Amino acid sequence: GDSRADGAGEALAQLAVAWADNDETAKATPCRLYIASNASAIVRDMQKRLDKRNSLGRCSVFKVYGLQDYWDSHPGLKKQAKSREALDVIFDVWMLSRAEAVVGRLASPLGRLAVGVREKPGGAAMALDFISAAPAAEGCSSAEAEGWSSPPPAP
Repeated sequence: GDSRADGAGEALAQLAVAWADNDETAKATPCRLYIASNASAIVRDMQKRLDKRNSLGRCSVFKVYGLQDYWDSHPGLKKQAKSREALDVIFDVWMLSRAEAVVGRLASPLGRLAVGVREKPGGAAMALDFISAAPAAEGCSSAEAEGWSSPPPAP
C-alpha cells in the first residue's frame, strides 16, 4: 500500500485510542467513529486497525462508519440519488456535528462548520494541523475560540 496512507491510517487509529483511553472513569460503551471521506478504503482500514484495540477507557468496542463506504456497497442507489454530492456534504456535517470528538484539519471548511453548528458545544475538536495561537484571518474567529486544540499524544 501507499506508505503515506498507511502512516495516516495508523496516526488516526492512535488518535482514536488516545481519545478513548483518556477517560478511565467513564463507563465503557461502543464508540462510533464516523469518517467523512470520499474513499471507502480508509473506513475499512480503520476498522481493521481498531478491531485489535477494544476495551479502552470509554470504549468497549470501536464501530467505524463512512458514507462513501455505504455508497460503494450499494451501487444501484448511488446512481439513483440526484445531487448526491451535495447531500453527502450535508450528511457529513450533520454526523460530525453530533460527535463527541472531531478529528480534522483547520484547513477543511467541512470540519470547522460541523464543530461550529454542534448542538452540544464542548466536545473535543482536534486539528491535525493545529498551531497554537495562530492568527485568525480577518473577520474570522481563532481556532481556539471555535474549540479546536491539538490532538492528545499517541500512547
